[in-house]
Amino acid sequence: MEEDIRPESLEDALSTLAEAASTPARDRKRKVSTAVDAITASAFNHGLDSTSLIAVVGIVTKKNELDQTINTNLVKNLYPLQRVSSGVVLLLLAHWVVAGEELQDPTCLSALYGVLFSMLDTISLRASLCHLLALITERKHVKPFRIQQLLELLRFAVEDPALVGLLNVYREYYPDVVVGSASSGKSSKFTYPSPEWRSRLHSIQEVHARSDAAIHTADQNGFRVARQGAKRSKISVVPGLHTHCSVEHSVALENVDSVNEFVEKLESVALPDQLVAILKDPLLQKYLVLKPSVTATRRIELWLSKALEEEAKLIRDGLGMTSRLSEVLQGLFNYTRYTKILLPSAVHFLEMYLPLWDGVSNTAEIFGLLAYLPISPFLDVRRRFFSAAEAAVIMHAPEPYESLVALYIDLTSRWAQHIGSNASDRSGADANTPIEAFIELTDHVSTLVLSILCNPTSSGSTVSAILRFYQTLAAVLFTPANKSHSIPIVLPPAQVVYLLLFTSSLSELSRLLAILASYKQAFEASISATIRHPPATTNRFNGYLMDACNLFWRSLALRKSDANAFGCFCPESVQPSLRDYLETLDPEYSLVSSFGLSQNHVLSSLSVAALRALEDKADEEGLEFNTRHAGPATRRSLTKLDKDGGLQISWKEYRVEVVKWLDTRGVGGIKKLMYATMKHLIQGEV
Repeated sequence: MEEDIRPESLEDALSTLAEAASTPARDRKRKVSTAVDAITASAFNHGLDSTSLIAVVGIVTKKNELDQTINTNLVKNLYPLQRVSSGVVLLLLAHWVVAGEELQDPTCLSALYGVLFSMLDTISLRASLCHLLALITERKHVKPFRIQQLLELLRFAVEDPALVGLLNVYREYYPDVVVGSASSGKSSKFTYPSPEWRSRLHSIQEVHARSDAAIHTADQNGFRVARQGAKRSKISVVPGLHTHCSVEHSVALENVDSVNEFVEKLESVALPDQLVAILKDPLLQKYLVLKPSVTATRRIELWLSKALEEEAKLIRDGLGMTSRLSEVLQGLFNYTRYTKILLPSAVHFLEMYLPLWDGVSNTAEIFGLLAYLPISPFLDVRRRFFSAAEAAVIMHAPEPYESLVALYIDLTSRWAQHIGSNASDRSGADANTPIEAFIELTDHVSTLVLSILCNPTSSGSTVSAILRFYQTLAAVLFTPANKSHSIPIVLPPAQVVYLLLFTSSLSELSRLLAILASYKQAFEASISATIRHPPATTNRFNGYLMDACNLFWRSLALRKSDANAFGCFCPESVQPSLRDYLETLDPEYSLVSSFGLSQNHVLSSLSVAALRALEDKADEEGLEFNTRHAGPATRRSLTKLDKDGGLQISWKEYRVEVVKWLDTRGVGGIKKLMYATMKHLIQGEV
């Protein structure tokens, strides 16, 4: 008698099913229906992984002791979690007609094309076979004898819709060969025989795709035509890549599956029907970059200009933005990012659309496209594009300034690279035009940055974006494109530098000082290359360096006595009031040292920690001392510490050890600037 034992896991259920498949019903010890229920429930709810799928298929496709009801139930609940291998497909060919796009390697069906076609005279299989053949038909499959056979079948089948549909697919390859009235009958649209199964399959794979992005890596490696994933029911405004108008020895991009095959067949590739598929197909992008075509570019431009004009007209008429625009902009941005060229139709659309833009929809795509605007006089660019974009974002976006600064970072980087890469191509009156445009751009961004910093509501992420902008300005000076030092050195405004020098954020302070150190290296490199800078620029930068060193290293904060020092633009009339205030707190406090490593409100506690780390290290090395330092160090307190039998360390050594300690903990900007500026540190003296 069969025992009703519930399987503990899917593997246990599969093992029970395999045993039951080879055991006659009267000899079984466990009820097979319980295992079948567990397998079908797991498949319906979660899908079957490749191992489980192979196990089930291996059972149902062989002669077994299971009854027909069980076999049918198992087949109807084959919901694969991942792409399906060729071996499984060949075992379940008839079933997989409802999911032709789910195959890991669709070419396995192409190898069976002749066998499948020869079975069309079997009426019970004809509709499914025509559907499958329509999905896998390529030009190499369309032969005169097959066209003749289809016409013969139609003569006796009284214009079977499935046959007419397949014949119309053949007509796309040989429009002049198929003649007569047969092909004009009512064509089948090849509806799927089990839409419920298909819908459930997509739901399972969509959930799995979110947790395992590796499922679709084969389609995303750039050398295979991109196909839609689980959400195939969504109608795309951008057509997919299909090639029908090919010649005898040409190759369709759909048949390319690897980089080696792409290289081998590059010269024989036929252009697809809709070249605008380039917006979302990486393989077509690669092909047209390697084999550019004026005709192809014009076709893409024509489609884009029409599509974008229609969307802009809807918005102008007050009908709002459609979902189609988002898809087109996403595709256009991907194409532009790959080719690094902004198409004229995109430029025209942006100029027309930005005054109507709500500042929120498709921000990433809009700003991504704006970042590829070619270099030209910025005042004109600002009038045509950025004034409207800034107004829309500031009025409506929740975090407007961070995204604006990020846009200008990308644009500045590309314009700088253009100046450096094309320095040798410019001469005469045109030589300074790109440089002037670049300076106009950076001046505009600096004005925007200053207004952001003066806004009390500016967030830390926005300030981080501002620092990233100046990091970019400094970094482009060291790129290979700037070997001729053609990219101008553009300094941040003094107000920006001093507002950030007194920040309450350790990371912001460190990054600012690292930026100043990078600028100093850039000045030194350009001077070595005999590049002369305006005296006002070098004097201003030297003032930044002097003030920073006076604040953090020399204990001469706010002093103007040194050459080029600005005293952080703190009026001398204010300083007596500051000194009086400090004396009310503690007579030992001094204004000139209140911003140094030991007493700076950002660095004080860290300096104490660094000194204690030095004491701990000395203790571990066996040095004995009677006392430890109690708080923030000064020149006087360190001298007293030595006299009292504590750690012996000079004021210079202490500061060096503090900046090294900070550097090992990710706060390297202070050390970088001091070692690039202070002569005794540059020369290795302490």
